[in-house]
Amino acid sequence: MDGYKDMRFAACVVLYNLEEKETVRIKEYSASFDAVYLIDNSAQDDSKRWGETENLFYHWNGGNLGLPSSFNWILDKEKERFDYICLLDQDSVFTKDSIEAIKNDIETHKEYISANVGIVAPFVNYNGGLYSAEEKNVKVNWAITSGSFINTGIVKKENIQYDEKYFIDRCEVDFCKQLTLKNYEIWMYKGAVLNQQLGDDNGTKHTSHSVERHYYIFRNRFYFNKKFFPLAKRIFLDLLQSLKHILHILFYESDKAKKIGMIYPAYKDYKTGYLGKKIFLK
Repeated sequence: MDGYKDMRFAACVVLYNLEEKETVRIKEYSASFDAVYLIDNSAQDDSKRWGETENLFYHWNGGNLGLPSSFNWILDKEKERFDYICLLDQDSVFTKDSIEAIKNDIETHKEYISANVGIVAPFVNYNGGLYSAEEKNVKVNWAITSGSFINTGIVKKENIQYDEKYFIDRCEVDFCKQLTLKNYEIWMYKGAVLNQQLGDDNGTKHTSHSVERHYYIFRNRFYFNKKFFPLAKRIFLDLLQSLKHILHILFYESDKAKKIGMIYPAYKDYKTGYLGKKIFLK
């Protein structure tokens, strides 16, 4: 941390039923940040697992409150203390070298970024693909939450929060949309790489999700499009994106009928305003 004495960096890792073998990897983040916060959405308090690491802090949510709620908790609690908070999920692998590279990039462009860039994110390498890093910043429309360094000064100034009506899926796109609508930039620094497992491994190069996850994908798409687009464009996007979603399920996933069947309860709940966490009856 010596190279960044005038800037303070924290990390927040959202956990959910973390496997024991992943504990050491998560603990290693403490060497790269001034503080690491573990926000646990599991059903049981798991604080004893983490022992006593000076700059690692565990918080149990008392159950699964969803990703936006967890992100808002850390931003509300610590945006005054840190210049940047890196948000992570337990499925990401972010090496120390990549973390240091993105911190150095922020330091190099400190004056411009602090005033104009809401998020600096790494290149995301999905499912073990090959990638060669390059020292280059690219302006993008949005970035996934994991690995994103949130500029707390801008978040505080503009009072931007994650929308908890999503629970999961699209909350990161919404957050970035709030920033870009206020004329802030989202940067992807290609010199840092975050490795991410997207969905379940179904033996193909395409993603596969649970039936419940498809419900959120359908529902949150309708909500997001209504929130940000006029009627004509919203209808067009709802139809086109839902069709692509259905075709993906038909060609690449199992339990096709159940997953496609999620579009009806998803649309019904969206129309009636039943958002946030969904209680699925078995």
